[in-house]
Amino acid sequence: MEKLKIDFKIDVISEEEIPVIEIRKELKKKKDKNYYLSEIADYYYQQKYGKNIMQVLSKTYEIPRCPITGDLVSYKLAGSLLFGKYSSTCSMFDMAKYIAENNENYKAHIERMKVERKGEGNPMYGETAWNDGLTKETDERVKQISEKRKGIKFSDETLVKMSESAKIREVHGHTGHKHSEESKQIMREKTIARYKAGAFPQTNSLPHRETRRLLEELKIDFNEEFEYGGFVFDFKVGEKLIEVQGDYFHCNPNTRHAVPKNKMQENNLKRDKRKHKFVEESEEYELIEIWEYDIVNKINKVKLCLNNLKK
Repeated sequence: MEKLKIDFKIDVISEEEIPVIEIRKELKKKKDKNYYLSEIADYYYQQKYGKNIMQVLSKTYEIPRCPITGDLVSYKLAGSLLFGKYSSTCSMFDMAKYIAENNENYKAHIERMKVERKGEGNPMYGETAWNDGLTKETDERVKQISEKRKGIKFSDETLVKMSESAKIREVHGHTGHKHSEESKQIMREKTIARYKAGAFPQTNSLPHRETRRLLEELKIDFNEEFEYGGFVFDFKVGEKLIEVQGDYFHCNPNTRHAVPKNKMQENNLKRDKRKHKFVEESEEYELIEIWEYDIVNKINKVKLCLNNLKK
C-alpha cells in the first residue's frame, strides 16, 4: 500500500494553518474519542471545500487512480494517507473480475488447481457434504443460509450455464461422492414442491412480459399458458397460438445462436419441432412465433403483428 506523508496542520490550498485544537474539541463533543491529525484535516476540508481530503490533495499531489473505474483510489486515514488499489465506487464483482483477468499469480494458481485438484486430488473427493440430508427445518445453519439467499435471482441464461458447467466440471467439491437414496428423494420432493409453488416461473422472461404488455395495451383478449394437445403455448388469441422464443434458448436462425451448442438447446429445438408439427397437422389453430430479437430491436413490427390479430 502506498503512503503519502504530508503536514496535516496546513491547508494545502490556502497554505493557512488548520485550527486543529478547535476542530478536535468540536469532534470530541460529537463522539468522545481521539482523532488522528489526518481525520481532523479531512473534516476541515469537508467543511470548507465540500471535498474529502483525497479530492483536495489530488489538486497538488499525484494520487493513484483505480484501474477499473478511473476514480481516485480509496484511502485510510492513519496519521499518513494509505492508498488502496481500487476506488470506493468499484464493486467487489468488478474487482474479482479484474484480478482474474490481470493478476498473473492468481491465473497461475487457478491453472495449478485445475491439475492438482482433479479427481482424487480434490480434498473433498469422496467426502460427504456437511449438509447432506439436512434441511432448514432440522438444522439452524442451513436455515441461516436459506434466509440469506432469499431474494437472490439468477437469469435463465446464468442458470443454464451453471447447469452445463456442473455437468463437465472436474475440479468440483465432493467429486466422486454419490447422494444416498434418502437424499435424492428429499431433493425430488422439494423440487416438486417448488414447482407447485411457482418457484420456477416459465413466463417471467423479458420477451414474454413484453408480449403480454403489448397484448394488454392493444386491448386484445388472450389466454396465457394455453394447454393444447399435451403442449403449453405462451398465448392464445382467437385461433392463433403464440410462442415467444428466446434467441439463445430456442436457437433463433437469424442470430449467432442459430446452431445449438448444448443439450438444452437441442432438446428445446426437438420440442419446438414437435409443437409445430402437431399444430400443423391438427389444423385447428395457426402458430405464430415471436423472437426475442424482434421484441428488443423491432418492437413496432411486433406491435403491428399483434394488432393484426384483432381482424
